[in-house]
Amino acid sequence: MKNKREIRVEGRVAYVPLTRGREAIIDAEDASLLAGRNWHAHIKWKPDGTVKSAYAHTNALAEDSARTTIKMHRIIANPEPWQEVDHINGDGLDNRKENLRCCLRHENMANQKMRSDNTSGFKGVSWDSRRKVW
Repeated sequence: MKNKREIRVEGRVAYVPLTRGREAIIDAEDASLLAGRNWHAHIKWKPDGTVKSAYAHTNALAEDSARTTIKMHRIIANPEPWQEVDHINGDGLDNRKENLRCCLRHENMANQKMRSDNTSGFKGVSWDSRRKVW
């Protein structure tokens, strides 16, 4: 069995070591919720090789013995099943309570960064080439 990576507590914050040389930041009071598991960095890359998003997750067995993924931010925020957890500052590895909010999908989408292929300068506005209107 693999050794569990230890969570480092420094004052009121704690750092959870992840794979790929990353670490997640949490409130120190939440360290006991996450201890005893190895956490992994789930990274999505942009075509240019820079990071699009990064989140922390671990694997577990569900009741039906199927493997399932548990996201760190959902353990800490404890949302209702229909809610999403939004990282207010856009950093998916910053899982301190002050940076997490439980919300509906449309509320989470409103907090997205502007897309790199945006040509209008406004979020949610796109060019309709057929009708030649924004």
